[in-house]
Amino acid sequence: SFTDQDTLFNKLLERFNIPPPEGMSPEELAQWKVEKLDKIRLRTSSTIKYWIENFYLFDYNGNQKMLDNVEKAVAMMDKCKGGK
Repeated sequence: SFTDQDTLFNKLLERFNIPPPEGMSPEELAQWKVEKLDKIRLRTSSTIKYWIENFYLFDYNGNQKMLDNVEKAVAMMDKCKGGK
């Protein structure tokens, strides 16, 4: 009850796509991706998965906008999977 489902979903996607800190060397960026970004993306995608598994009937069933958002998120996550 702290926010609506659209805002929460968008915030989760923003978190999934967190940009790296500015001014990093290529080596630091590679390390940041392994130590931070991969973990953030795993937690974020796990949260979305949990939400869908446990609250589908409440938040997604019959809500085409949310289903479209999930489709876009899955496509984005799939695209990022190979982009380490």
